[in-house]
Amino acid sequence: MRQAGIIAAGALYALEHHIDRLAEDHRHARILAQAIADTPGLRLEPPDVETNLIWFEVDRDLGTAKEVQAALKQRGVLVQVSGPQTMRACTHLDVSAAQAERAAETIRQAVPRLVPAR
Repeated sequence: MRQAGIIAAGALYALEHHIDRLAEDHRHARILAQAIADTPGLRLEPPDVETNLIWFEVDRDLGTAKEVQAALKQRGVLVQVSGPQTMRACTHLDVSAAQAERAAETIRQAVPRLVPAR
């Protein structure tokens, strides 16, 4: 990998200067994970979230991952589609506790409403 050094430099900087922030990102991820676990039609995969990445599956009764992504995006929550029924959310330096709470509440409210729309 020709550019591995520049990628490694960013990772080293984060480890040296932002390790305390990482715990905050993990707390925010657990807030989102709990909302996903609480929402019918969504399932954490894996069920235990230990980092700032949250992977989850969308029940086909809700639609596809792209449809759920579009519904959440309309409400200001950005998630990534990783497969036909698979999604990923990520917390990071630019996601505050208040934003994580708002995103969690949006997931709890918006996703169950997708079933009647299909």
